[in-house]
Amino acid sequence: MTWAEPANAWLFLLVLPAIGLVWRSARIRRQFLALLTGRGSQATSADQVALVVLTLVFILVVLALCRPQWGHVDIPRESRGLDILVALDVSRSMLADDLSPNRLEAAKHSLNGMVSRLDGDRVGLVAFAGSAFLVCPFTQDYAAFSSMVEEVSTQTVPKGGTSLESAIDESLRAFGVSTTPAKALIVISDGEDHIGDLEAAATRLSKAGITVFAIAAGTAQGAIIPLGNGDFVRDAKGTPVVSRLRSGGLDALVTRTGGYRVMLGAEARGAERIYADVSASLEKTVFRGARQQPVERFQWPLGLAILLLLFERWARRRR
Repeated sequence: MTWAEPANAWLFLLVLPAIGLVWRSARIRRQFLALLTGRGSQATSADQVALVVLTLVFILVVLALCRPQWGHVDIPRESRGLDILVALDVSRSMLADDLSPNRLEAAKHSLNGMVSRLDGDRVGLVAFAGSAFLVCPFTQDYAAFSSMVEEVSTQTVPKGGTSLESAIDESLRAFGVSTTPAKALIVISDGEDHIGDLEAAATRLSKAGITVFAIAAGTAQGAIIPLGNGDFVRDAKGTPVVSRLRSGGLDALVTRTGGYRVMLGAEARGAERIYADVSASLEKTVFRGARQQPVERFQWPLGLAILLLLFERWARRRR
């Protein structure tokens, strides 16, 4: 079971004050009637039952306002969009802080901005360093994609280095299930220490009809790479390594496939800009499928609250 509006749970804090107010009002009414009739003003069992019923009703109404949900129904869905795959560099050099707070987090921020603009597109994620693997297959579940983007780190891919060729091969496998005529691959990397034959990889992308767009993460001045324990990545002489942006490999990929490169700047809007361009220029495909929609169950506590009120009213009339 999930709650669609858990923030409304604060209303439970009003239960005791509300019941106290009702009890005080009832006592004042009894005292007033006692003055008029000369009878006692003690609470009767009926008054106590009414108080319990009102307490339960208040609790049930708050539960209904929190919108409990369980189960789901499949809703047919048809949309027009693109297949967009993101290849994200998670090598240790992406921890350099020449972008704030570091290159990897700036890249994630940029992707979150892109996700907020997606409309009917399918999106997937490949993480790469010295090797690559598919983290998120193509999906229209943007919340799941964003969650996986947040989870990837420099520990996601155990093999060190930066193999763009591995990222491209894994991306080609991911695009193998795509039937869209227009395919976009967004590569986010600092260009450090590329391993593999980029020329051959670019040729494979071009033949597959995949347009590559690159987001260069880093600066020419560069920065040292923190290890998280107060130390930094060092060379064989013990000197901290300065990681600098090297965009030559990225430029070769985008030139060969008809895309372009942008810088991941202070505003980290690179992915948003690329999405706006490809969404406007590339041919979109009709996607047919279904989405799961949670089933609202607020009717149960609300209905029970109404029944309790009706019961209390009926019982009071019988007395």
